[in-house]
Amino acid sequence: MFRCQVCGSTEARSEVVSEVFLVDGLPVLVEDIPAVVCARCGDATFSRVTTERIRRMVHGQTPPVRSVRRCFCLCLSLGACLGRSRRFGDFQK
Repeated sequence: MFRCQVCGSTEARSEVVSEVFLVDGLPVLVEDIPAVVCARCGDATFSRVTTERIRRMVHGQTPPVRSVRRCFCLCLSLGACLGRSRRFGDFQK
């Protein structure tokens, strides 16, 4: 049974989210992450498998989908890594 580590709620929903991780002091945006999200506070929880995939991605084992110069962050897509594609407007793969 789900119990939120932040607020203690037992209500959650499955979503695809984006998160920014700091890697060596630089922000890395990872998109298309499957997560369980708390219905009360919005805290996202990732499975062990997903967490390991993200760890490998942000440490350079997967090339970025795109790089955004304005915010100086590296953008990765877990969905693209898993073979799913998603359109990003002007930033299509």
